[in-house]
Amino acid sequence: MGEARARRVLVIDDEATIRAALRQTLGDAGYAVTEASDGVEGVETLRSEPADAVVMDIYMPHQDGFETIRALRHVAPNVRIIAISGGSRGDFDPLKAAELLGADRALRKPFGIDDVLGALTDVLPAEPSAAVTPTWPAEPLVDDTRSRKAS
Repeated sequence: MGEARARRVLVIDDEATIRAALRQTLGDAGYAVTEASDGVEGVETLRSEPADAVVMDIYMPHQDGFETIRALRHVAPNVRIIAISGGSRGDFDPLKAAELLGADRALRKPFGIDDVLGALTDVLPAEPSAAVTPTWPAEPLVDDTRSRKAS
């Protein structure tokens, strides 16, 4: 019997200290961790290095977390996403919005080690399978078969 492979987690955050802390924490817990410093880089990283889960910030340069969630879901529909953010802006709760857009869990900064490990445990299946493989070429966004007349 082969040895079980480590679960793969992609961390996307523009703050190097957050990425380093998550890399250390998740690595110590047995996860294989890759990193990206913004949403654009994160989507490209997921395309080339499939992951089981993504832990990502909402407010980042180049492409915010909301756009990134949509792009990640398009590239790898079954990847598990945990959104993280420092808080609300007025009446707008970015973590609630992230969940509505497809994040599986949301954590408010500051969060503890047990919070992020618990969230990963909650969203990942009990038995690891092959990492979520990105889908490309991408499926068409519009299904025009319904517009064709039946013969």
